[in-house]
Amino acid sequence: MNATGHMILFQMAYNNMTPEVQKRVSALIHNPNNPEEGGYKTDKRDNDVPSAATYPDVYKHDVRQIPGADAKGYNHFYNLPIGDPKYTAGKKPSSPNGLDWLASQEKILADPKTSDDLKANALRWTAHMFGDVGAQPAHAVNYYSARFPNGDEGGNKFEVTYDPNSHFTGNLHGLLDAGGAHKTANGKVEENFKFISEPLDASSRAYVESRAQQIQQQYPRERYIAQVNDQNPQDWVKDLSAQAQQVWGEFTPGEHVAADDKRLAGIEQMMNQNLAISAYRLAELCNHAFGTAQSAAEAAAEVPPHAPVVQVG
Repeated sequence: MNATGHMILFQMAYNNMTPEVQKRVSALIHNPNNPEEGGYKTDKRDNDVPSAATYPDVYKHDVRQIPGADAKGYNHFYNLPIGDPKYTAGKKPSSPNGLDWLASQEKILADPKTSDDLKANALRWTAHMFGDVGAQPAHAVNYYSARFPNGDEGGNKFEVTYDPNSHFTGNLHGLLDAGGAHKTANGKVEENFKFISEPLDASSRAYVESRAQQIQQQYPRERYIAQVNDQNPQDWVKDLSAQAQQVWGEFTPGEHVAADDKRLAGIEQMMNQNLAISAYRLAELCNHAFGTAQSAAEAAAEVPPHAPVVQVG
C-alpha cells in the first residue's frame, strides 16, 4: 500500500477509536525516540496521525543508506505461495516475515511494562502492517507459474502498462499499492490513493480525512462485524490470497491496461473495502490495548467466528 493508503487507513482507524484511546494514541506517537532502532530518530512526518503509519517505509529508505544496517524490508511481506501447483509445491512463506513482526509489535502494545518509547515505535509499525499484510493482497502472496517459476515477488515482476502519467509503477504490485485506479474526465488513469507528499500541509490533511470519511460511508463497520473482530492475521492473509488468485488470473504479463478497463474499477472497490476492514480492526486493537478493562471485556464478549472478506467488484 502506498503512503496515501497507509495514512487514510490510520486516519480511519483513529476516527473509530474511543476519545480515551485517541488521546493515548496521539500522545504515544508524538515521541521521536525509537530505542529498538538503535537510536534512529523520527521527525515530524512520523509523529502524528495520519503520517505515523508511513514511518516503516521512511525508515526502510533511510536505513538502506547506512552500510550494514537492517532495513527490515522482509517485515512488510508474508509471501504465501499461489499459482500453478507445479511450482508452488513445497513452497512456504519465509521467516521472519510480516506476520512474525506484527505479532512482536502487538505484544509490545499489550504489555503494560514496556516503555512508551517502545510502544510508540510498535504503534507506528502496527499501523503500517495493518495496511501491508492486512489489506494489500500483493504483500500477502508470491505468484508462481511457468513465467515466474521462482515467484513474481508479490506482483513486482508481473509487468503491465498503464497511462504513462500515472504515479504507480507498471506492475500489479504498484496497481494494488495505489488502491486500484479509475478513468478521469480527461481520459487519464488516476490512482485511487492519489500521490501526496509529506510532511502534510493543511490541504493534504483535509484530503486524507475526507477520503477516510468517504470510505467509511461506503463500507460501514456494521456491515463487516465478523471480519472486523477477527484479529488473527493468518485469516487475513488467507482472504487476501483468495483475492490475489482472482486478480492475478485476470491479467496477462506484459499487457496494456486501458484507462476505462473495468478491472481497474473492480480492484479499486476491493482495495477500499480491504482498507476499511483493516482500519476497523486496527481501531479494535487499539481500543483493547489502550482502553479500560471493562470496555475491552464487553467488546471481547461480542466476537463472532471468522467470516471471509466479502468479494466486491
